[in-house]
Amino acid sequence: MGLYQVDRREVCPPGSLDPMLRHDISGFHRYAMHPLEALAEYQDKVVIDWGPGTRAWVQLARNQAKPVTEIAQQYEPPFPGFRSFVRPVDAISSLPDGWKQVLRSVKGVYVLVDRDSGHQYVGSAKGEQ
Repeated sequence: MGLYQVDRREVCPPGSLDPMLRHDISGFHRYAMHPLEALAEYQDKVVIDWGPGTRAWVQLARNQAKPVTEIAQQYEPPFPGFRSFVRPVDAISSLPDGWKQVLRSVKGVYVLVDRDSGHQYVGSAKGEQ
């Protein structure tokens, strides 16, 4: 996460594949960007209320101001991503605040696994707090 400048926007040529999902992205936009040093001291320390656009890959500050809800005084490790997020249930309350905000902001399915038996419990999250 951070503040980036878009250097150029291109259209993906025919036959282009998404590198992760491997589906055709021909005709979609591709952006060349670089990180800006402005506000770099706040990277991984600022918690922003993204509102309903929380799942967008980009938000333009000039279109709508986003309130800052917290500026942490110390470094908070970045959220590891949903595929890599694994924690004991009793550790959830002690997660970094930014991680809690990420988890609250999405709708999804979660799996709780009993470490002793391996039994899995499936539930859903509706983005409620």
